Amino acid sequence: MTRAERFVPIASSRTLYGALSPLRPGTRIGAARFRRLAFDPARRAWWLDFEGSTDASAMPALYLEVARPDRGYVARSRTLGLVHQGVDSPAALHEAAHRVAGWIAAREAALAPDAWEAVLADVACGVLVASGDRIDVRLTRACNEDCPMCNSTGDLDNLVTDLERLRAALPRLRALDVTSITYTGGEPTLVSWLPDAIALAHAAGFDDVCVQTNALRFADPAFLEAFEGPRRPERFLVSFHAHCPETYEAIVGRTGTFARAIGGLRALARAGHAVELNHVLQAANAADVEAFVEFCATELGAAVSILFCVVAPLGRQREHPDALPRYSDLVPGLERALVRAGELGLSTHVAELCGLPRCVLDGSPLLTTATACHEPAFPDLKVHLPRCERCRYREACSGVWREYLDVHGDTELVPVDVVREHS
Repeated sequence: MTRAERFVPIASSRTLYGALSPLRPGTRIGAARFRRLAFDPARRAWWLDFEGSTDASAMPALYLEVARPDRGYVARSRTLGLVHQGVDSPAALHEAAHRVAGWIAAREAALAPDAWEAVLADVACGVLVASGDRIDVRLTRACNEDCPMCNSTGDLDNLVTDLERLRAALPRLRALDVTSITYTGGEPTLVSWLPDAIALAHAAGFDDVCVQTNALRFADPAFLEAFEGPRRPERFLVSFHAHCPETYEAIVGRTGTFARAIGGLRALARAGHAVELNHVLQAANAADVEAFVEFCATELGAAVSILFCVVAPLGRQREHPDALPRYSDLVPGLERALVRAGELGLSTHVAELCGLPRCVLDGSPLLTTATACHEPAFPDLKVHLPRCERCRYREACSGVWREYLDVHGDTELVPVDVVREHS
């Protein structure tokens, strides 16, 4: 069974469209256009939001829930039902409901009974399910840094603060062919049972276990020793945003942290761990990206790789719009950093989801390092402009943050095919 053929639920207040693989924001079903899907904890059901495809008029929402014998449904499969909100239910909504129910019925038939039971549990609770073959699990809200750009605020997806709950969930995730898990937070190294969580994931059959961390605690050799044998993850994703102590500590909001961060990184590198640096570009560090690459090569060696992201207007970052750099201003420095990294033997790539739109990268060597984003993401927060529909990169682009447009406008976002037509 291919990934596109699987019914794979996604735990998120933003998205469940992985559960219905043909259904994506903007998908037209007759006269209805799908907008978004969110979990309603009061109803213990998923809310599907549609609009009229021609005039953007609102339609009554559909709720997807585990079917009950005492409820009438607009449409249903054997185990899941779709009920509409409100008194009136237009014909377009009925058509959409029957199409969605058909997709669900096909997935019911395709999955083994035990896997489908896990899907039903996930539909009922709305939490701790995966996107495709990977999942991020937050082990805590606590952190030993205080980054103004932190997005671990409010209602968090996949928050699991109990080892026994995680122990019970991991086999269910593997039954849905989830093979990669990232433990994140907050700061997951503050959780005393993190090494046990890694061992549990390996015992459940996960091929790839990652820890997303700031590495502060790994400066302590005794702490690092706990991450060996079955408790040794396949890789670490380390947030490291500046090579200058003053800049680093301004970004993370805590003094005295730089020495511990670089100490932890050196310890991980010496121990032979696979380390990828998550370097989030923002106003405070954008001018130093080439020097950052040189520092990493000197201090950590070519065994580390670097993922370049751009700060996103999420969580606490919304309070600091002045930290959002203009996309096109980042390209020259990133290009120089990419060349220098190649000379130094460092592997680098640019994120798409929290990175640079491909139209801004067109003609740049950075484009070959950019990761495509074929999954829809943040449909309420990221948008495509009408002219984006003509761009050759449209299918591999997640759009641009609405709040970025509020700060910088859209003049730099020029569809690539339009440029070529006028060249």
